[in-house]
Amino acid sequence: SQNIALKPLMLDPAHSGPRRVGDLIFLNAWELGSDNEDFGGISALTALSDGRFVGVSDAGTLVGFGLNNDDRADRPFISPLPDSRGAGATYKDRDSEGITHDLDNGQFWVSYEVNHAIRRFSRSFARSTGIVRPMEMQGWPGNKGAECIIRLFDGRFVAISESLEDDDTHQALLFSGDPV
Repeated sequence: SQNIALKPLMLDPAHSGPRRVGDLIFLNAWELGSDNEDFGGISALTALSDGRFVGVSDAGTLVGFGLNNDDRADRPFISPLPDSRGAGATYKDRDSEGITHDLDNGQFWVSYEVNHAIRRFSRSFARSTGIVRPMEMQGWPGNKGAECIIRLFDGRFVAISESLEDDDTHQALLFSGDPV
């Protein structure tokens, strides 16, 4: 099944409408579900310029959907990330945690923990267009690697480790451009 069900959630059922939580203004939220056995464990979502969302799971699954005005998923899809399930590939090779993209050329970057890496994908996710395993990431703990990756407006990238340091900070890498 490619179905993704959206169940609207309220911040506070006793008080409907937009709500403020600190600087955050709550507008809408949904619980996502699917009967597809590969769906779940979504680690990150990115919003596209056309209002659709693309996300990755920690099992190397790619999910995508848009939102209809009736709280239904528009053109949902669920599929394995390219190069995540080939011969010799294990869970350690597909533990995807972060996703970001370039609005201009449509490319995506996905960060992985365990076997620490950043992989670049074509705009359609039809194929991987490169992978890098930065030396600085290889010292990060096995299951606490690049939990997040973001492409800044100026073209730089930041990857942040899930691992908490003794001083309550996280290691991060700043790339001057495409890390791949």
